[in-house]
Amino acid sequence: IAKRHGCIDKPEINFNCYYFKNGRIITEIGWGFSKETFVYGEQLKLLLIEDLKSKYKIENVDYQIRGKLKDGEFKATIACMRDSRTVKRKFRRLLGAKI
Repeated sequence: IAKRHGCIDKPEINFNCYYFKNGRIITEIGWGFSKETFVYGEQLKLLLIEDLKSKYKIENVDYQIRGKLKDGEFKATIACMRDSRTVKRKFRRLLGAKI
C-alpha cells in the first residue's frame, strides 16, 4: 500500500488508517510527529475522560499534550474514519455518518 500523508482506505482488503507523515506540521503550534504515525480505524474505541485521567495521572510523564490539530487535519482525520466501511458503524454514526 502506498503511503501518502492522509487517509488510506482499502475496503477490498478491509484496511483503513490515517497516516501522519513524520516531520509534517500538524498542530497549530507547529508540531509534527518525529516518526511515521498511524491511526487505525479498526482500533477506535470509546473512552470516558475520567477513565483516561485515572489511568494516566501525571501530565508530561504519562502523556504530553503537543497542541491542537490544525482544523483541516482534524476534519480530514474525522472524515477518513467516518467514511470508511472498515470502521464499526457505531463509530461512524458518532462521527456524523448518515447510515
